[in-house]
Amino acid sequence: MSESIESRTKFVTKKTVISLTVIITVGFLIRFHYFPYGIPITLDGLRYFLYAMDVSVLGHLPTGYSFPNNGWPLFVSIFFSIFHLDNFLDYITLQRVLTVIISVATAIPVYFLCKRFFENTLALVGAALFIFHPRIIQNSLLGTTDPLFIFLSTTSLLLFLNHNKIAVYFSFVIAALSALVRYEGLLLIIPFSIMFFVKYKKQPKIVLRYSAVLCLFVLTLLPMAYLRIETTGKDGLLSHIISGAKVTATQGSVIADSQSKFSLVEGLYNLVKFSGYVLVPTFVIFIPLGLLLFFKNRNYNSTTLIITGVLMLIPALYAYGRGIQEPRYLFVIFPVVAIISLYTLKKILAKSQKQNIALIVVIGAVLITSIIYLDFKKIDLEHEKEAIQLSLFIHNLNGSVNEYSPESTYVETAGMYDVKFPTLSNSIQYGSRVIPLDGSSVEDTIKIGKSKGLSYLVIDSLNTKANRKPFFNDVFYHEEKYPYLSKVFDSSQHGYDYQVKIFKIDYEKFEALSQKP
Repeated sequence: MSESIESRTKFVTKKTVISLTVIITVGFLIRFHYFPYGIPITLDGLRYFLYAMDVSVLGHLPTGYSFPNNGWPLFVSIFFSIFHLDNFLDYITLQRVLTVIISVATAIPVYFLCKRFFENTLALVGAALFIFHPRIIQNSLLGTTDPLFIFLSTTSLLLFLNHNKIAVYFSFVIAALSALVRYEGLLLIIPFSIMFFVKYKKQPKIVLRYSAVLCLFVLTLLPMAYLRIETTGKDGLLSHIISGAKVTATQGSVIADSQSKFSLVEGLYNLVKFSGYVLVPTFVIFIPLGLLLFFKNRNYNSTTLIITGVLMLIPALYAYGRGIQEPRYLFVIFPVVAIISLYTLKKILAKSQKQNIALIVVIGAVLITSIIYLDFKKIDLEHEKEAIQLSLFIHNLNGSVNEYSPESTYVETAGMYDVKFPTLSNSIQYGSRVIPLDGSSVEDTIKIGKSKGLSYLVIDSLNTKANRKPFFNDVFYHEEKYPYLSKVFDSSQHGYDYQVKIFKIDYEKFEALSQKP
């Protein structure tokens, strides 16, 4: 009898490993199918790239960077030091590959976290719901902090719910590491502290035990906090939380107005809006019933998830209240959302005679839905490559250009293609500067641009975009009406599908025409 149980356990374990391996492999295949080969990382991802490159060259923390979240670029710098590559795009690809690996690897702690609530097969579905979610896939290709932050925060939550005391203690260390990646990770200390006292309230010397885990948390943070203060003057942890609290308290308002930097109403509205938005397409059908069942079956583990999930929404509320409308602030609670979704699936499967087949159908449906969504949202690689080629031309111009985001983000990277890497960021010739302008007309924009050093106008045929100035349409199609603008580039003459024109501003002609009655 014991041999039968042992063999069945081994079979289940082997089956689980194979199933999870298949899910992870498919997760890799999807990500590399949509991988933006040959496209540089921009914005925040580029800042992390430059920081990591500087660390790998210098061997210590560089100065001149103001962002607080240096845990991710420090991690990347290890691999930049190991792999000796020649050019910018190779290092960019390496950075993206790391986020892909970490994102896919998160399926493992998500699976074991789901096992705290459900049997093995449902836990596998929970891992699939996470790893196949289209927004998690898209985010994993950006080369930014989110995948590592989600991996560490999920792992710390998994360890905290463990029955082993050493694992619980170690969860505070992992939570501290997540705070080094994104300072919001500091919030994990609140639910962990509350539930620590709930869990061990009957244990002797509980205050002493808690002091020990708190010391582990603080000691993990202190070395990096000290180094950050040495290089930037701020610890990047409490300094940014205090700064955010000051903005909320002194420059915030309940309702939005032009003077406030934080609006509670706008924050709550966008939190609800984006919470609904990120549930599409895979979570949305499972969440309504799942929430009811989740709260109905409350216990220590589910209460821990509730408190953790709610507190980890605070950074999203703050960001949305300041007008930063990015769904990625909600991705950290996706493992919790996956668990809630499983309550609905469990209820449905209880009525099914062939549960394994039903589970395969569910995973298949999730996968197909995600692929359809990703194909619909797939970036136009040819357009991006033409925008990159345009940025190379702009890079060689002697002067600054107006912002035409998102294509203008490539201008900053244009000077890196001919650079021999590894090298320090301050040795790179970045070329033309991109200036954001806020004018109400062509003339008004040029007047504002003159005070900021604007030399050229980059105008494309995409002026229907929300971030474009609609009055530039007239310049694009009727350039002869603007004698003070001299065309120096027309993409249609170079075989581009991306229609864009670049004009040099003749300020003498502009001033002369402006003075005429």
